[in-house]
Amino acid sequence: MGAADANAAAPGGDKRSLSDAEVRLLRGVLGEGLDYRPVRLVRMAPFIAGINGSRAFVLGNTLNVPSADYDALRRGEKAWLLVHECIHVWQYQHRGIGYVAEALWAQSFGEGYDYVKALRAGKPWTKMNPEQQAQLIQDAFHGGYFEMPGVRLGAVGGKGAVLRPGGKTPEGFTDYTPVLAAAVEELRKPA
Repeated sequence: MGAADANAAAPGGDKRSLSDAEVRLLRGVLGEGLDYRPVRLVRMAPFIAGINGSRAFVLGNTLNVPSADYDALRRGEKAWLLVHECIHVWQYQHRGIGYVAEALWAQSFGEGYDYVKALRAGKPWTKMNPEQQAQLIQDAFHGGYFEMPGVRLGAVGGKGAVLRPGGKTPEGFTDYTPVLAAAVEELRKPA
């Protein structure tokens, strides 16, 4: 951790800004589409973790993260979680606080994180619910889309699939890479 990272942490290490390494990682996904300066990570209080099952959540520019995940992120682990939650920060910065109600509805009564269902229905990324949007970008990130040219995102049956260059295309694979490319273009528009 650099000096700037140490200075950004609150006493006790329970609240901090994004580290330089985290900003670099996120720029690879979001480009200049996110204002990184106000983003904060907060160690979730045990009381809240008990209520919500220790699930990370975002309110505005603040990522509320269970203790184990907070420590993992500080060590540079679980980058996929950082990406997913920062998509919610992006939603806040570009659309306002309304994403919270939409995400809660999707988790409880809607299609949840199932972006494949939305893709199969012909929905562009901009018409997916907030959790579908974040999960699609998380899966693309985890599959290497932002690091390796030629990675494709699609679906086999009801499951998302990421194909790396040179890999065999599975039977029944539907390629949705153009939807992902349009999503990334949208994400990278300046806030």
